[in-house]
Amino acid sequence: MNTTTDTRLGRIYDSYLARRANRVAKSQQQFPSWRSRHRRRVAVRWWAGSVLAGLVGSPFSFHNPITTLLLAGFTVFVLFWYSLLKILTRSVAERPRALLDEHELALRGRYVYVGFYVSTMSMAAIIFSLLPAIVSPGGWWGPQTTYGLALALLLLSIGLPTALLAWNLPDDDPEDLL
Repeated sequence: MNTTTDTRLGRIYDSYLARRANRVAKSQQQFPSWRSRHRRRVAVRWWAGSVLAGLVGSPFSFHNPITTLLLAGFTVFVLFWYSLLKILTRSVAERPRALLDEHELALRGRYVYVGFYVSTMSMAAIIFSLLPAIVSPGGWWGPQTTYGLALALLLLSIGLPTALLAWNLPDDDPEDLL
């Protein structure tokens, strides 16, 4: 690449960082009463409960239209709680490295590692869940059942670092929110 392209890419990245910093600044003013550890833990419990419901219900998800609609509702519910947790944790687990301080980088590194480990184990679970469909095609457990399990495990893997961060962060200082 030439220097003109490098300069243009640098400007694009700088504008991206500026937009992300503005988005974080705006989200810090949202939900000020939910910025306590107790309230964040309530949100984590709701998120974890909805992920657990999805994991338990995923084997039944594509066998009739009602359970498919329940899976879609579960997905929306998980994404709602995940979005709330991202706001409450100032998106530390998702922000670019350039926008984090040393403490936030250390926290993110610890919890993203756990999320990576869970996602790796989730991939193994999805592969092993396909074995019954391969061994006895046409049985109750087929590829469509694995899709529901894969969706639930994907939502677990994506949200776990943010949920762990929300669970372990101390209360925010009220002066920081002003």
